[in-house]
Amino acid sequence: RQVSTQSTWGLTGDLMVRPVLAADGMSYEKRAMEDWLADHSVSPTTGAALHTKQILPNTALQEAIAHFCGPASTHSSG
Repeated sequence: RQVSTQSTWGLTGDLMVRPVLAADGMSYEKRAMEDWLADHSVSPTTGAALHTKQILPNTALQEAIAHFCGPASTHSSG
């Protein structure tokens, strides 16, 4: 099985455990995006300015990953 690139964090290539949506409309791993936003105000994907640094849980993507890989893949501490 191949994992969609939508389900991975572009900079690390790791499967997302806690996907979030950013203001650029893209999904990212929560911890990686929090780290990115601590030092940047632009999208890591497009380089365009983000109008907000707010991120929201992407539960639809998290459920899709769980369905694809099994529920254990989306559980994380922290």
